[in-house]
Amino acid sequence: MESYLPPSLHSLRVMECPELKKIPLLPTSLVYLKLREVGLTNLPRIGKLLSEDVDDQESCLTTIEVTKCSDLVSLDGSFFDQKQYLGGVRHLLINENPKLEIVCLPFKAMTTLETLIIERCPKMRMLGGEEDVILTSSVTGLSIGLCGDLGLPLLVSLQYTTNLSDLVLDGSDMVSLPSADVCSNLKSLRNLIIRGCDNLVSLGGLGSLPSLSDLNISGCCKLVEAARSSLTSDASGGEEEHQVAVLQLSSLFIDSPSLLFVQPLKSMCHTRILSIQDASGAEGLPERWLLQNCASLQFLNIYKAEFLPLSIRDLSSLQDLALYDGGKVQSLPDLPLSLRKLCIQPCHPDLEKKIRGYRCPEQDKISHIPQMQIAGSSNKSPDH
Repeated sequence: MESYLPPSLHSLRVMECPELKKIPLLPTSLVYLKLREVGLTNLPRIGKLLSEDVDDQESCLTTIEVTKCSDLVSLDGSFFDQKQYLGGVRHLLINENPKLEIVCLPFKAMTTLETLIIERCPKMRMLGGEEDVILTSSVTGLSIGLCGDLGLPLLVSLQYTTNLSDLVLDGSDMVSLPSADVCSNLKSLRNLIIRGCDNLVSLGGLGSLPSLSDLNISGCCKLVEAARSSLTSDASGGEEEHQVAVLQLSSLFIDSPSLLFVQPLKSMCHTRILSIQDASGAEGLPERWLLQNCASLQFLNIYKAEFLPLSIRDLSSLQDLALYDGGKVQSLPDLPLSLRKLCIQPCHPDLEKKIRGYRCPEQDKISHIPQMQIAGSSNKSPDH
């Protein structure tokens, strides 16, 4: 006999139930569904018994979250097949379901979908073919990565997401970002995160994103290699100059300074915030890039720096300079008069002695800075 949930149920959260293998039919009253670490192999359906007609009923479902269900293998035959119940879904999260393979996601029916997150489901294959993977213009937030055969069609579908404001590409197999034609249509995209995309070698039409404000790139090893290759090409005079669309970002977060040699990042000149997660190595910070952004750069956060370039002194708008894991920096260049805060944590013992020493050259370089944090202690500017 088929079992039922309460007919007026609003929210259903089932979490940390690895032995649970079946859930009763979902009522049409359900608004919120969350399944996390549940032992299901298939998802339930909505409505009455399968033998009865439910086409005339409407669903209230707006939020679906299916995460870490390690035994889930298929969405076929579940409520995802019942398109009439998915028109009101606004938030869909499918994440960390390693065995999930058979997928039927009627995106065309999800006409109010706002947020879509599909990540870490590497075996996914779409029933019905790539032509069914078409997102609607209602989508404002999208996060995709390691989602099997679904990844590429979702990237292609970006051209239809004209209201997209936030995009995360996590572990995608893509070799290049979409073309300039596609990017130019994403007029609302402001925040872009690209991480762990091992095969990425080109930023494609990134420079054509008209409203991009915040960009984060990390864990893209081949892109870093391509950047270093372009640096070698520049040094040998082997690169021809091409017209490049200039990005005007508010903030740029990267894991390697080498990425500043990749177009269109190389041509940026209006950046306000720059954060580099690993500045170790001989290349350091590219002085040409810093000078291009000297009038706009206000916040500079650097991890694992071994030295600072002399061009730091020319950053006329810089207000906040932070060196984290900066224990190898043994001296400071002249610092801009605009600087209001200096943080060095931890600080090399020799540099700390110079900073705190009486009548040392380093004292003259920092005497104008109102607030300093050196080796974990907060101080006002010393009066020497």
